[in-house]
Amino acid sequence: MTERRKKRKILFAGILMIISYGLVNNTIGFFVTPVSESLGCSRAAFNLHYSISCIVSLFAVPISGRFLQRHNARKLIAAGWIMGGLTFAAFSLCTKIQLFYAAGFILGLVQQGTTSVAAMVLIQRAYADRSGYATGLVMSGTGICSMSMSVVLPGLIEQRGWQAAYVLEAVLWFFAMGCALFLVKDTVELPDSFDPAVEEKGESGKLHGTARSGAVHQPGFYLLFLCFAVQGMCTIVVQHMPSFLSELGKSASEESMIMAVFSMVLIVGKLFLGFLFDHFGAAMSVILNFLALALGMWMVIAGSNGFLYTGAVFMAFGMASVTVLFPLVTEYVFGKREYAVMWGMMSMAISCGTACGSPMWGMVYDRLGSYRPAFLLMPMVIIVDAGMIIGIMTHYGTHDKSIVPMCATTHRKMSQGMKKRE
Repeated sequence: MTERRKKRKILFAGILMIISYGLVNNTIGFFVTPVSESLGCSRAAFNLHYSISCIVSLFAVPISGRFLQRHNARKLIAAGWIMGGLTFAAFSLCTKIQLFYAAGFILGLVQQGTTSVAAMVLIQRAYADRSGYATGLVMSGTGICSMSMSVVLPGLIEQRGWQAAYVLEAVLWFFAMGCALFLVKDTVELPDSFDPAVEEKGESGKLHGTARSGAVHQPGFYLLFLCFAVQGMCTIVVQHMPSFLSELGKSASEESMIMAVFSMVLIVGKLFLGFLFDHFGAAMSVILNFLALALGMWMVIAGSNGFLYTGAVFMAFGMASVTVLFPLVTEYVFGKREYAVMWGMMSMAISCGTACGSPMWGMVYDRLGSYRPAFLLMPMVIIVDAGMIIGIMTHYGTHDKSIVPMCATTHRKMSQGMKKRE
């Protein structure tokens, strides 16, 4: 099998795995109102099942990273394929909120380690250099998931109930993860020349970067972990967007249209963000991305259609930080030497942030009767978070530490021009 064909298969498999990841994270907003009303619980109580899932994922993800560093990735994907499909089916049978909590616990074992973490590890193995665009393309799977589900789920829930919607998600998970398992075979599912003897000696071989044992003793590791967690807390607002639009008095059809635009821009935004990272550097990508999210949050508060659609566009681009920027920033700071382990550990931060953020957004509405106060405060938190991440990359980055590094093509052209003049 040629290298080009392997890369193509990894891209398709990665997109399918991220679509599965989107079923967990990007569709829960459609269930908040119908399930909480059906079971007679608060929105915060319903979102707690997602928090439980994220907390379990918090501990499961680093184990997945260590597994990927040593073993065949298909074994991990297969586990997610089976457990995830069964859990979504179990959601449709839940008649009490406690049963949602139990199912959420099981889903947390596979929701991130077998999807986003595994997909990013495979991408990093397949694309030694300039992996930004490939990452953006694969991570566009969440946008594909959101866009398609925003068209299908509202009508399905209204006509057949939320139970039927969970059955649909179980079928989609089983199909997507099953196809990904098939595509990954005979590609880069095995670790790069893993040698236990080399690892024990602390030698890096051909891969450059920081080992886990060294990274955990650096303050930058914990600061970056905190920054990722805070951003995860901010971006999980996507789960409450349908409810926020209802608060603004938008009809079901208007909600679907706005969320469809949001999802479409999210797809394109991830591709664009990957392009930005490859050609303009990590820090510039962080600046533009985080500012877009902050501005978008402020704009949607206005409530008018013009501000809503424009704000949704900015927010959609800003939401790409968690899925596209963070795995790339992790590689930028710690290198490829133990990327599977490092990304597995840093993914814990996202799980931690989303676990805290999901019920927090719901609690704001339950306590204050509106999401607006959170939409006013969070943009300022996002801007501070961006500054901290840029500082960490500048100080600890294993790549060029300039704030706006030149793209490789421009650098080569300038070098060639200098040689000609000489």
